Amino acid sequence: MEAIMMQWHIYWHTLEEWGGMVYDWAQNNGMINTVCTLFELTQGDNTCDEEFHGLDTEVLIKALRTLEDEKKAEVIIFDETQGVKFF
Repeated sequence: MEAIMMQWHIYWHTLEEWGGMVYDWAQNNGMINTVCTLFELTQGDNTCDEEFHGLDTEVLIKALRTLEDEKKAEVIIFDETQGVKFF
């Protein structure tokens, strides 16, 4: 019998709420039409006081995908770096 491993994420905010927080930060900090790396968002000095600072990268990407659905952002992968452009 083969063991099956499963991974679960438990969110204390919905993905839409996380996306909204990130987008609000982008608007409030003049980051619209700018590319930010995911590292900048989760580990950067400019986000230290934000609730999404330190957020798991997989969760952040899922949250950013909700912004893509709303045409507010585009997740960008360049080389080994991931980023997002806000609209």
